[in-house]
Amino acid sequence: MSPETSPAVTFSSAIAWDVLAEACDRAGLVAEDAELVRLGQNAIFRLRRRPVIVRIGRSSTQMPIAERELCVARWLAGRSVPAARPVEDLVHLWTSTAIR
Repeated sequence: MSPETSPAVTFSSAIAWDVLAEACDRAGLVAEDAELVRLGQNAIFRLRRRPVIVRIGRSSTQMPIAERELCVARWLAGRSVPAARPVEDLVHLWTSTAIR
C-alpha cells in the first residue's frame, strides 16, 4: 500500500529520515550527520559532508511538481540566473521503499 492511500501513514520526521537514509545510500552519500532544516510540505535536509540539499516530498503524487521544478532550475542555470542548481549527477526522482 502506498503512503497516499494508507490512512495509517503520516509524514513525519522519522519517515523523512528513513527516506533520506535510503536516498543517500542509493546516491553514495552519507546521511548520518545531515541536518533537518525544515519539515513541512517537504522535508529539507542539509548534508554536511557535501554541499547538497535534499528535498523529500510527502508522496509520489508530487513527482510531476518535482520534475517541473528541476526543469525550471536547469533553465535558470542555463541562463546564469543566480538560483539553486541541481546537482546533476545526484538528481534522482524515485518512490521510496522506506514507507510501507
